Amino acid sequence: MIRDVRFSVRALRKNPGFMAAAVLTLALGIGANLAVFTLVNSVLLTPLPYDDPSEVVVVWPDAAFSKKDFVEGKELFETYEDMALMTRSVFSITSHGEAERLLGVRATADVFKLLGVGAALGRTFAPDEDQPGKDKVVVLSHALWRRRFAQNPEIVGRDIILDGRPHTVIGVMPEDFFFPEIDRELWVPTPLDPNEVNDYPAHYLTLIARLKDGTTLAQARPDLNRVIEIVRMTQEVPDDFGADADVESLRSYMVGDVRTALIIILGAVGFVLLLACANVANLMLARGSRRERELAVRMAIGAGRGRIVRQLLTESLFLALLGGVAGGIAAVWTIELLLAVLPDQIAVFGYSAIDFQVLLFAGLLTALSAVVFGIVPALKLSRNDLQSSLKEGTGGGFLPGRRLRLQEMLVVAQVALALVLMTGAGLLVKSFWRLQQVNPGFDAERVLTITLTPPRATYGATDVRMSYYADLLEQLSAIPGVDAVGGVVIPPLAQANFGDEIEVEGRPLPPGQQGPFVDWRAATPAYFRAMGIPLLRGRAFNDGDRMGTTRVALISESAARKVFAGEDPIGKRLSTAFDGRGNWVEIVGIVGDVKHQGLDAEARPTMYRSFNQWPWFDLTVALRTQQDPATLIAQAREAIWSIDRDVPLSDIRTMDQTVALSIARQRFYATMLLAFAAVALALGAVGLFGVLSFVVSQRTREIGLRMALGAFEKDVLGMMVRRGLALTILGTAIGIAAAFALTRVLRAFLFEVEATDPQTYIAVSLMLVAVAFLASYLPARRAARIDPMEALRYE
Repeated sequence: MIRDVRFSVRALRKNPGFMAAAVLTLALGIGANLAVFTLVNSVLLTPLPYDDPSEVVVVWPDAAFSKKDFVEGKELFETYEDMALMTRSVFSITSHGEAERLLGVRATADVFKLLGVGAALGRTFAPDEDQPGKDKVVVLSHALWRRRFAQNPEIVGRDIILDGRPHTVIGVMPEDFFFPEIDRELWVPTPLDPNEVNDYPAHYLTLIARLKDGTTLAQARPDLNRVIEIVRMTQEVPDDFGADADVESLRSYMVGDVRTALIIILGAVGFVLLLACANVANLMLARGSRRERELAVRMAIGAGRGRIVRQLLTESLFLALLGGVAGGIAAVWTIELLLAVLPDQIAVFGYSAIDFQVLLFAGLLTALSAVVFGIVPALKLSRNDLQSSLKEGTGGGFLPGRRLRLQEMLVVAQVALALVLMTGAGLLVKSFWRLQQVNPGFDAERVLTITLTPPRATYGATDVRMSYYADLLEQLSAIPGVDAVGGVVIPPLAQANFGDEIEVEGRPLPPGQQGPFVDWRAATPAYFRAMGIPLLRGRAFNDGDRMGTTRVALISESAARKVFAGEDPIGKRLSTAFDGRGNWVEIVGIVGDVKHQGLDAEARPTMYRSFNQWPWFDLTVALRTQQDPATLIAQAREAIWSIDRDVPLSDIRTMDQTVALSIARQRFYATMLLAFAAVALALGAVGLFGVLSFVVSQRTREIGLRMALGAFEKDVLGMMVRRGLALTILGTAIGIAAAFALTRVLRAFLFEVEATDPQTYIAVSLMLVAVAFLASYLPARRAARIDPMEALRYE
């Protein structure tokens, strides 16, 4: 083996061009695979930072339930060891620096005990700290502790001001800890009042649990259904109560459809490695034509076929090792690029360090690459015909026809793999383009949005809060270049929602039956003009719609169709379960639909309340400007802080940026596959170019003879180009069949595009043929310019 390695090094040093081409090709394939696997390892394989994370599940992930359901139903479960309730929340911190809006979680006291995670500094919640009056404590994330409190260990035991009230810091979590509700910076107990009998079911509550030892998801689901049936029998709940209830693993809940997308991307980058291996195999076969006499001599003096195969595989392994090292370096650079474009839904998991799993994958990938691109050339080259190979001047005696057919088969496979990747990328790019063309229901151009979170302790009184917002909108309207200023509770594309069932006056609901479900928001009078949302019928809100006057609402066009099909909704009244039956709100206008939940989602029926009649705490203000809205950020911030500097500002960005962020994940998927498809196209073209160049070098004498006997340049040119196109068309046909089967996995990620979209298939095929024509034309042109006299002197 040592002699084989030494010989391989000497042989490769004599062919630096071949070695460089092979190593760079392998580095491209191995580096891309390592980078993507590191991402997959971080998101899907690295254990979550909890004790026995496989036992932690999410219960009831998509069904509405209440705190009351949690308190009363917790003891009914048999397969769950412990349960905890949590909900996303927003906090304003006004101590220890500039006022800031923080994303956090309110959870029951046993949540950290359930996860099996302790604090790195201080402690987590005590058992009684989710009771009213004992809940003013807070646990900080390590990132918040480092960023805002300069890693001061003495912060534990001190008070910080959250929402205008003092909260005692009791602990700091470890650096590698992240919560199931990801991207959160602090945790506060949620008070559970046993006497809270009118608690309203809500989708924003999340129930997590730890299964008992040995319990599976298949056993936990029937237990959940049993508890739902008990609740139905003992409480007045709708017939469809718990219809969407289920149990899923915590990782599945956190990852969602990202799992499928990452597996698809890993498969795509695997295709790139196969293409790289096919290219290197072709290089080795072409190089083998120059080594036939050498190998024949070795076999003639006693080397067996196995000895020759071992030598050639040693060279392949040595090349693979060099390619693996270069690929590792390339992977580091690729990871840096990926980190810059990762969407938030994936970036929150971060990149794991190079651990045993990554190193093992790198080793297996390198060894597999060596076998894939080395075994076939080794077997072929070891089957030399000794007599013909040892004859002087044959120019190659080891069945060149068969070798060429093998190289051409590899080219066909490359073309097919490239077409599959290009088709998948084409479908995602077309889907993403369609998504960008969607009308969101508002005019995002020249709109700046800012979210404000006034401290509840300071602005808890309705009149104080309304006075503040009135002054705020007036100050912002006075900024030069601002055309309109409006505010809304939950802006479009904010990944949040309020919703409720409604009852229309004159249409009483039978007991236990739910009314139509609509989303709802609260907006100021100028909001619709600031956002460019059209008023279709009736009137918008005005300054007269205040507390103490007739309560009014606007509904969206889809809400009008769903609730008042065939009727005129203007003047009709409705009520919500949240406000209480009989607290009627009069419909005064209809506005256009807005895609609040995402550009790829249907516009949901929505009701807008007058903010002056329903004053919420958080408000997002929208400023329509005459210029680039980003240039007014500083002025808007100063105008807001001129009233109160203790009001945190967040999400300061243009609506164009908000729209771009809402489709960041789709852009990432399309960009990744497009990049891999471009690499695949380049590798396929290089492979075709290499094979035809080899053919020209092997057929120099034949081509010279043809031209000496009267063949024209165009005849030779056509002969070679036709050969290249024939290989391409065969590979394209195989690739189309494979793409029809494989691209079906993309259906869940496509928007208004079918997985069998004929336009994409035709466009990709034509592009591939065009590139193949260019790759064929260059060596064909060289063949057509061969000097017959020089070619005939070849012997």
